[in-house]
Amino acid sequence: MVSPTQETEHVEPGYRLGRWEVWPRRNQLAGPRGTVHMEPKLMKILLCLIAGKGKVVAKQAILNEVWPSVHVEDRVLARRISELRKLLGDNSREPIYIETVRKGGYRLLMPAEPGLNSPVVEDRSQKPAPLRWLGLAAVVVVAAWVLVSVLRPPAPAAPLDHLTQRLPLTSFPGLEYDPAFSPDSRQLAFSWRQEENPSFDLFIKNLATGKLRQVTSDPGDDRNPVFSPDGRFLAFTRNHPNDRGIYLLELQGDKTQKVAESRLDRIEGLAWSPDGKYLAYPGKNRVFGGQCIMLLHLATRVEKQLTFPHGGGEHDSLPVFSPDGHQLAFRRSGVLLGQVIHTVATAGGPSRQVAGSGASVVGGMDWAADGKSLIYSRFGRTHFNLWTLPLQGDAPQQLPGGDIHAYRPRYSPDGGMLAYMRWTGQSNIWQVDLDGQTGIAGHEPFCASTLWDMAPTWSPEGDRVAFHSNRGGSWQIWVADEVCAEARPITVFQDSSCGNPSWSPTGRMLAFDVRGEGSGIYTIPADGGYPRRITRDEHLNLLPRWSRDGLTIYYTSLREKRWQLFRIPAGVGDRQQPEFFLKMHFLPFSQISQLL
Repeated sequence: MVSPTQETEHVEPGYRLGRWEVWPRRNQLAGPRGTVHMEPKLMKILLCLIAGKGKVVAKQAILNEVWPSVHVEDRVLARRISELRKLLGDNSREPIYIETVRKGGYRLLMPAEPGLNSPVVEDRSQKPAPLRWLGLAAVVVVAAWVLVSVLRPPAPAAPLDHLTQRLPLTSFPGLEYDPAFSPDSRQLAFSWRQEENPSFDLFIKNLATGKLRQVTSDPGDDRNPVFSPDGRFLAFTRNHPNDRGIYLLELQGDKTQKVAESRLDRIEGLAWSPDGKYLAYPGKNRVFGGQCIMLLHLATRVEKQLTFPHGGGEHDSLPVFSPDGHQLAFRRSGVLLGQVIHTVATAGGPSRQVAGSGASVVGGMDWAADGKSLIYSRFGRTHFNLWTLPLQGDAPQQLPGGDIHAYRPRYSPDGGMLAYMRWTGQSNIWQVDLDGQTGIAGHEPFCASTLWDMAPTWSPEGDRVAFHSNRGGSWQIWVADEVCAEARPITVFQDSSCGNPSWSPTGRMLAFDVRGEGSGIYTIPADGGYPRRITRDEHLNLLPRWSRDGLTIYYTSLREKRWQLFRIPAGVGDRQQPEFFLKMHFLPFSQISQLL
């Protein structure tokens, strides 16, 4: 039996093809430009042509050999032939090696002479992946507009139990964000980035007459509008490279004044206290770093830090005051932690988590008029849905009505309406030519769907891509071949979310994380099979990565309110115990990966 690091010697057969030596076992060409590493699929195509011995090889015969039992279009083969020609230094118009036979297939013009033999010492230890010709990235495309759902009957203190009517409030071309009702519930402010305008401006719509009024026009992004309790002012955030901060706009005189500076690149959320004395917004955490919630006393312009998120990349955003002004709800996001909802007394003190978990994504919240519950937006399997959250013991309940793509909900002060952003989007994987060998112009989508495909990673041999996606209705691990002629899920978790796949150095196994029921680090055969749980503690464990020898799996773990790096033997068994490896003090993950 050969150990993982044992070396063996064998004789490798090869071919001489013109000026090139072809070494199939190594997937290499050796010739005028030195040694060139080929993708396995390209070598298989070349071997099909060599086997034809100068005769025309039909396209379908090549497809059947290289992509067995998978439907692949002719254009995929044509692109691969183009890549093969580039490696050989061939030209399709005046070919030396490969000829295209119209309506037939392809023919090798140069005879391939067998008989080359090369003794090869193969180190069977795990090797790092070769440089791929494709770079992969997950790209998010978003569209949003504002809708109003009308609640019946309009009782300010009644809990929200149903939406009787949904009406689009804005349907302008571009993006409409950040709905905010006026104190009398007759107007709604929002930010709008028009198609011809690169930045967001603020608008106010009269809900009775439909009249639209633009109230700001600036090169920077004006976002997060909120009315003062007396309706005389509109507070908002402005984000410009040379001008970031909190502003007040006098609605009668159109006078604007800056009331606070901001050191954040992006300000998410702004709230005005019911007594009119304070503004709440995200700011720099002066204690642990990151982002906290600040209170600004408008009369004195004195800032006070209200929340104190812990280190490890925690950030607070989207503040909203309770109706009596004694509490503030906000969203806390962690590095890979997910998003949760906290409340804190505006007088100060520790915050309390009231909703969310490590697997959740929260899209904003607002208080019910009685102050006893929250309505919030939470990302489900495929969409943002609205949930009601009683603050005294009862479990959250999803609002009836199905997936309504609701984001940043806002109650009207009279309790009769709920405004929210209808948010749609998708995340696709794109491929980029890194070395000019593929013929891809710029970048192209890879394995696109209408939902969310994320965290792509090449197999060590470069012939498969693993990623996580909700294209099947829930978050699972998917594997596709190199041209995505076939993509299929290899996990079938019912009540959990799978993510962040990582290939073993042999390419036979994948490690991944699970959030929700049965959360932890798992491994599964890359061809599908039974997933095996590697970690069995109660901590949030994410982002598994294999060691180069394939014997250890490293992962991040949230412990003692800090992210730490642990490692565990890759072998399966309840007796395997994780070992502490590194405490993360705001260390970028790119640097951590270099330690593995």
